[in-house]
Amino acid sequence: MAVFLLLSFVLHIVSFYFIILLYTRYQNVKKIEEKQEQLLKEAEDSLAMFLLELKEENKQFLEQLEQNSAKPGSFDLEKLVAQLEDKVEVSTIQKDTSADAEPIDKDAELIEEPKDKRKNLHKQVFQLLEKGYTIDEIAQTLHVGKTEIELVMKFQQND
Repeated sequence: MAVFLLLSFVLHIVSFYFIILLYTRYQNVKKIEEKQEQLLKEAEDSLAMFLLELKEENKQFLEQLEQNSAKPGSFDLEKLVAQLEDKVEVSTIQKDTSADAEPIDKDAELIEEPKDKRKNLHKQVFQLLEKGYTIDEIAQTLHVGKTEIELVMKFQQND
């Protein structure tokens, strides 16, 4: 009988040890989950702030565009683009220098690299449009973003 009592006592001690071990692991997992939730909330807050700033900048841009287009003859594309470049860094697609890189069309080699890109970009875009290029092909040929090509086309429609 004493043997069974001793065996029961040892089994209870081992059980309590494993219960305590499981509880500490559960607490560690719970702390990690709380940290993850906090990081997720911070990331969501950061993205929300970024989106609000982006919406505000877009709203200001549209207001400025409407003000400039409302005055006949006072719309200055170069001035507006220069102001935007001061606020936002314009990203351009880098030219692929590998040996297998070829222009989209042989006519693309005829386009000169302009000294003042903003003045000649408009002309180049419409030259390529007349030749039947798509917006993607024009952007790749001139090494600028599609959005920039679309803006040039939109500004021309407003004039």
